[in-house]
Amino acid sequence: MLPPLMRQFLVAGSTHLAAFSAGGVVGYPGVLLHQLKANDSIIQLDLDNGSWIGSVHGIAGLPSIFLPFLMQYRGRKIVFILSCIFIILGWTLTYTAQSVMSLIIAECFHGLGTNSLLAVSFLSVSEMVRPKYRNLCLVLYSTYQIFGISLVSILGGYLHWKTVGFVMGSPVLFALVLGLMWPESPSWLAYKGRLRECEAVFKMLRGTDEESRMELMALLNSPKVKKETSRKNCKDLKAMRRRGWLKKQRQNDFNVHREDFFEAAQNGQT
Repeated sequence: MLPPLMRQFLVAGSTHLAAFSAGGVVGYPGVLLHQLKANDSIIQLDLDNGSWIGSVHGIAGLPSIFLPFLMQYRGRKIVFILSCIFIILGWTLTYTAQSVMSLIIAECFHGLGTNSLLAVSFLSVSEMVRPKYRNLCLVLYSTYQIFGISLVSILGGYLHWKTVGFVMGSPVLFALVLGLMWPESPSWLAYKGRLRECEAVFKMLRGTDEESRMELMALLNSPKVKKETSRKNCKDLKAMRRRGWLKKQRQNDFNVHREDFFEAAQNGQT
């Protein structure tokens, strides 16, 4: 069984692998436009088709504006998996493409996947990684994406565009496998009133030290979670109180615990 820190790195590492491949998606149209202009290319481009390949990536990402609703309804894990699948489909269509239309469709999947991936990766890391490692993991996401953009440009100067697509599609495939091993976000479980699962997942990710206990207390006493659990008349809340994780306390007692938690979090980051 993995220790809590390794489970956090499992979540963050899978987002970094996907970000590396997503960076390749950003730089890949430049490789296509350069190589498909050659006379011996199996696919011949004209000015209009080249414009579509270069621009459809951004337009295809527009449906990702509905992503927050999907993450709130189905959870973070399934959205991360779907984002990886979209990117993998894009690389697969690219590798098997025999026409310009196939490449345009592949770029549509790329655009939808990469735009969705950014939001769900940042949210998942923010909710599942300990605060003192969180900023580093978020910065590394952008770093790996930049590495992906750089690498695809370099490979495009030496390898065939289909080979480049195969190489850049491999990291997100590994990210998908790791994503299947994710737990669900404790914050989402708490919001849905699944407090027993929230407690178990939180301890699995963060351990049972005092800082983790205080953070779990702050999560479960947040107004949004309280409102949702009271609306559903959740029985898990009473069971957790009996086990000592939550105590019925006055609001000023909770404020003291919350201030202690934020002070401990700041000391951990420094």
